[in-house]
Amino acid sequence: SLLRGERLREPAIINPREDEAVVLYTSGTTGRPKGVVLTHYALVANALQSYYWLRGWGYSPKPQPRGYPVVVCSVPFFHSYGLVVFNEAVSFGCLMALLPKPDAEKIMETTQRLRATHLPTIPLFIKEMLNHPKLREYDLTSLTHCSTGGSPIRAEYIQRLEKVVKTRVYQGYGLTEMGPTISATPVEGPPKYGSVGLPYPDTQVKIVDIKTREFELPPGEVGEIVVKGPQMMKGYLGDPQATLDTIRGGWLYTGDVGFLDEEGYLYVLGRKRDRIVAGGHAVWPTKVEAVLEKHPKVERAVAIGAPDPLRCATDLQAVVVPRETPPGDALEKELIQHGKENLEEFEVPSRIIFKDALPLNQRGEVDRMKVSQAVE
Repeated sequence: SLLRGERLREPAIINPREDEAVVLYTSGTTGRPKGVVLTHYALVANALQSYYWLRGWGYSPKPQPRGYPVVVCSVPFFHSYGLVVFNEAVSFGCLMALLPKPDAEKIMETTQRLRATHLPTIPLFIKEMLNHPKLREYDLTSLTHCSTGGSPIRAEYIQRLEKVVKTRVYQGYGLTEMGPTISATPVEGPPKYGSVGLPYPDTQVKIVDIKTREFELPPGEVGEIVVKGPQMMKGYLGDPQATLDTIRGGWLYTGDVGFLDEEGYLYVLGRKRDRIVAGGHAVWPTKVEAVLEKHPKVERAVAIGAPDPLRCATDLQAVVVPRETPPGDALEKELIQHGKENLEEFEVPSRIIFKDALPLNQRGEVDRMKVSQAVE
């Protein structure tokens, strides 16, 4: 009927601010997945926020081909990130190239064949493309916008991808409960690598203390990220208590930890639950991992807290995938020394454990729980 241009017999009557449009489920890494109820208003708001943040689909820091923008869809629509890409593309008349089972080579081949202009993707695919043996065989310079979200990514990968596509790569931050996008790299001005950008239009972000969750912290201080905006969820499906715990006074408490700098740029350190208390100090694994992964002999690293029954305390350790195997006897000492030179004393792992690979979840993120269980 839609293809034939037939109209609905009776127009649908909805209350956009109150009526549910979709229910998306959280990943459930710490318990049962929760159903996130998003209204029509929230979905449209986030699509419009993204559109205006990018100055419209036609804006580009480099010449853009004539015709409709071509979007390579490498993110599933059942995920909040994929859904907002779909809503934007449909709303503003873009051509979408759907990849039901995406991988690095399919993304590169489709981009080159269609001379695609937009590539919203995830860190997993960016890493796979950059490490793909056929990368140099594909021309990806038709891309005018490339964005990443869904999980953290090292600044090194963003900078490498920018050299390949010859345009800016935008890093975003969000969560299902916020429709999902909260912030992103601005389209103009020098990028701040390591940051997830500035808050979207009509979106407010503040940092509160982790203990009481009541006191707003000044720029530079680490705390829980708290947000509000028109893209906020209505609540959790059938779970009013979880909704009350998450939305307080009109603000949504994300459970993520980070800080704002003096210019309002947001930096995300990780989930509050991932914090490791070692030696009486709070250690954020992402900071330790970022330092270890800057070492030329490290492919990937995960910081974990291991129980120390003799001291009745938690010992900070790191699980590392080396670039070359076997890693060699001296590499552990070399990495610990590297940590001492770049981290606070309490952030330096006491032990390095080498593995050939790390367990990943469906989004390409390291499954920290499985890593810890494998080491215990």
